Amino acid sequence: MRCCDCDDEEPVTTISASQWQKLAACLQQEPMILGYRNTAENLAELYRQGLTSGIVDGQGITAFVAFWPTDRAEFLEFGSIWVKPELRGHGLGHRVFSNLMLHQPPGKTVFAITKNPKVVHLMLAAGWQEATAQTWEEHVPWEVTCGPCDVPGDRHACACKGQRDQCGLYYKLG
Repeated sequence: MRCCDCDDEEPVTTISASQWQKLAACLQQEPMILGYRNTAENLAELYRQGLTSGIVDGQGITAFVAFWPTDRAEFLEFGSIWVKPELRGHGLGHRVFSNLMLHQPPGKTVFAITKNPKVVHLMLAAGWQEATAQTWEEHVPWEVTCGPCDVPGDRHACACKGQRDQCGLYYKLG
């Protein structure tokens, strides 16, 4: 994890298993975060791969965000952006987001599926693009973003009404 509170932006080298467990528990309680994948083991592995950014202080991890690998090597999913509740509203989410984007791997398209207005604002301000239901497939294949859809229809295109109503695809080319 790259530490946003450090002047040198160097990766933090030691984060204890208990800190990962605490972070995983916090992420799993957030209604707008995909909880099932946020295990202590998965978070620690993303950290080892250099796919995270966060703020660590004497009380542990206080802000966090990650790039999640997908089944296609050229895509990473942006997700799990979190700030300790009592510290929200002070720009920490923006700091970890900006720091992570500085380290977007070359040649990788990063995407997020969200309707969280604060996250959408961060992404659009950083030059991300929004896909429409008509252009979704042009930017990030539906099987990368959603997997095989349960809605009957064309198996080569997601017919899910969630693309229009519940999901918003945002992407940044690498």
